[in-house]
Order: sequence, then structure tokens, then C-alpha cells
Amino acid sequence: MDELKKLVLEYRNKTIEGKRVDLVPVTRGKMNHVLYLRSQEKSKYFLNQEEGMTLAAQEQWFDSYQERLDDLYWFFCDKKGTIEGTVRLGHICKDSAGLDSVTGDNTIKHIFMDFIAAEDMAIEFAFQVLNIRKLTGLVRSDNEPVLGINKRQGFQIVGEEQVRGVTYLQEELWNPKYRG
Repeated sequence: MDELKKLVLEYRNKTIEGKRVDLVPVTRGKMNHVLYLRSQEKSKYFLNQEEGMTLAAQEQWFDSYQERLDDLYWFFCDKKGTIEGTVRLGHICKDSAGLDSVTGDNTIKHIFMDFIAAEDMAIEFAFQVLNIRKLTGLVRSDNEPVLGINKRQGFQIVGEEQVRGVTYLQEELWNPKYRG
């Protein structure tokens, strides 16, 4: 097993503590929380989820996630342990990873700041621990809050893509060590 896959496996069982939030590995037993977050109207809209999600479908996805070693999926939790959202690094390889499945509980007043903190932690982890060269992402073209966050973090729009008839912007952020 290569070093990158070993790190992915290690961090599937390890909490990453931050100043504002912690990244806690998603587990099969917590798929009901994922379902709750992804079923909120804003999440369904920005993730372009047309059909209703089910707990069985989330559990099936999680089982396939466990079989591959190119994904890390976390809850971000406040310092009291309350699950506030999710963030994921997908399709991890030495050259790149996708920053996606970032959702937040829109009923929490301070969710915007915790969302930013969680995304910052995932970016730092990808670049400093996994040593990924660049991060990629797809953001719905009318998701102004996330586009603004990503711009401040240094993401650049490099193209667009249609997903189920909706325009998403392709973004990338280079690890400063490899930007040349």
C-alpha cells in the first residue's frame, strides 16, 4: 500500500482538532446526520439533488466509500461536539483531490464562520499532510457565498461544466509548494 493510501486509512479513524471546529470522520452509524444535512433545501439546491435521498442510499454510498482509499469524509463539529456540516476530499491522488460535499446546517446561526473554518482545515490538511499538488472543486454558478469564500482562499475559476442541466464552475487551488 502506498504512503498516500496509508494516510487516508489512518485519518478515516482520526479526529483533526482545530481552533473553531473539529473534523470528525463520518461513520456508517451517523449516516442519518449526513441525510439530514443533504436534505436541507439549500443543500439540495446547491448540490443539484433532484430526487429524495434515503438512509439506505446513504449507507450504500458509505459502504462503497469504505472499499476505496481515495476519499476522506468528515463532519465538522463545534467544540461541544455538535455536528454542523460535512466536508470531503475526494479522488485523492498525489497530483490532486476534489474539495466537495461541503454542507452546513442552515439552522445554526454561526454556520458561515464554521463552514469557512472547516474548509480551511481541509485545504491545510490536503496540502500539508497529504502533500497534494492542487485541489479542485465544482461550485454551482449562482452560489455566491461559496464562490466568495473560495476566491478569498485563492481558488481560481478555470472552466464550467453542466451537471444535470445546471452550470457549475470548475475551480482549482494550487499548493503553494508546487505553484510555479
